[in-house]
Amino acid sequence: MHRISTLLLNPDYRPDIRRDAVSWAISRKASELGLILDNRPHLARIAELLNEHSMRSLLQRTRVLADKSSLSDLLMGRRVYANPVQCIGLLSLMHGTWLNFEKWLTNNPSPTDSKMIQNEKPSRTPSTATLKFKKWASKHEERLFSEFCVKYAQARQVHPNKNHTEIVKSLRRSHGRITSKSKLREAGIDVPEFSHSRETKDYEKIDRSLHSHVLARAKALIEDGFPKPITRPVLTQGHEHAGDVGNLQKHLPRTKAALEAFVEDRTAWRRRLGGASGPGSRVKRTQQKRETKQEDFSFVQPVTGVTSVQ
Repeated sequence: MHRISTLLLNPDYRPDIRRDAVSWAISRKASELGLILDNRPHLARIAELLNEHSMRSLLQRTRVLADKSSLSDLLMGRRVYANPVQCIGLLSLMHGTWLNFEKWLTNNPSPTDSKMIQNEKPSRTPSTATLKFKKWASKHEERLFSEFCVKYAQARQVHPNKNHTEIVKSLRRSHGRITSKSKLREAGIDVPEFSHSRETKDYEKIDRSLHSHVLARAKALIEDGFPKPITRPVLTQGHEHAGDVGNLQKHLPRTKAALEAFVEDRTAWRRRLGGASGPGSRVKRTQQKRETKQEDFSFVQPVTGVTSVQ
């Protein structure tokens, strides 16, 4: 047991022995040995297997398969022992010895390992046609980009609520670098700021909705004496387009004006609360408390029942 535990601590030893491989090996052998009957643990067969094993006393001390409530999950591979000693003991019990388990796992890799091997496909070499197209596109990149800018600008005017990806797809053109947002912006092209389509919505409707929301929020916050500075996130909180205000601000004139009217800096915040809050008022209150304590305290305290001595 000590030898096996030492081996498992070595990162280079059998990297295929993982939790999924252990559960796979246990469930397969439990089925072969008849330890599961009608999806339930066969208690008599489990007891027989434990009594026949050469490590019976060690398995009993480490309580391998002793907890009946977890037998079904363990033997059907739904969970494995967290204790490595119990895990080694159970695998040795199922396969006779640890060496037999190693050989079995080599010949029966877990489904996870098989999928990993299947997915390791060699990288594809670009076809001759692809290489020729890339060479041609690189040679004529400047002309292609100019043509693309014209088509992009036209599509932007026709579909003002589409995002960048949708516009590019509608043009059926993808030459890598020439379709990037940064390069289009450098060329002076108006690129949509939002990441989601606005095809079913218009800026005017969004502006009206947000404007009403900001005014209502501002009124409620002021009436309730909101104790913190009123910021843009506070005013737009709860609206479906709250996260888009920054990107769409140039399209939302009424919302922008309402935000400018009600967003507070620290001076406006203190003015709204009448000087009753903020760092300055806290300092004044602390000073007043200290002055009051100093006035109340004296080293000379009156003592009753004692007359003065002449």
